Amino acid sequence: IPGDVKNGGNDARYAWLQKNVEEIFRRFTVMYNVEIKENAKVEDNPFKMKLYFCSKCENTTKKPYKTKNGRDSHEVAKHQYDRNAMESTNEPTEEEEKETINHKLSYQKALFTYNLLLRSINDAIKEGDGERLFEHYRVAVLYFKCYGRSKYAYTVLKSFFRIKMEPSAALSLIWERFINKHGMKGYNISMDLHMEHLNNYLKELLRDLRGNVNRENAERVSKSLKNLKSIVEKFENESKIKQQISSKNKAKTLKDV
Repeated sequence: IPGDVKNGGNDARYAWLQKNVEEIFRRFTVMYNVEIKENAKVEDNPFKMKLYFCSKCENTTKKPYKTKNGRDSHEVAKHQYDRNAMESTNEPTEEEEKETINHKLSYQKALFTYNLLLRSINDAIKEGDGERLFEHYRVAVLYFKCYGRSKYAYTVLKSFFRIKMEPSAALSLIWERFINKHGMKGYNISMDLHMEHLNNYLKELLRDLRGNVNRENAERVSKSLKNLKSIVEKFENESKIKQQISSKNKAKTLKDV
């Protein structure tokens, strides 16, 4: 960053950022190119676990280890062979000397990219932009696959399949995923989260029934949930009880950086 920009005002900083933001993203983020191929090859075992074997045991008695530390501990205890010490004494090859990887920069790029992905997903939900949300889900599938979250990956791929193969359901899957309770710009929330709020409110009403909880009363309360909630909100407005809007309660994230 130039010195005159650092010492300048907010307008100068904003102008410099707008001018160089594309170059910043190109240098300090990981670029993804996610394409869904129609005739993609499916692996027989996509979640194959990597195993580590002892280099001193015979082929008939080789035992697989899930981690490197387990394999190294076995070699030290059974064969008095310290793999780490032997590797540290070996001189680096010409290829290793030529290879210069900045691990700190790679970590920061991955962290910055992951942070931007999460913020973009939250922003797409707030703005009710279902098309942009599914573009981010294409990248999120890579994270689900990498960390073994197969159920999340299956749910997203199932949504992609329905959008591709069911045109009648594509509109509802993409755009009818949000609800705006306050009627203000940027205050959309996901429909699933709204249902969780209603379920929590229903549980509070059922707890108030105490010993009178039964199937008949539970159905009666659940059917009148919308009217009860509107009555409570009307009473709070008339009593000038301010409702807490979650988007205004922003957590301080400076300590996390």
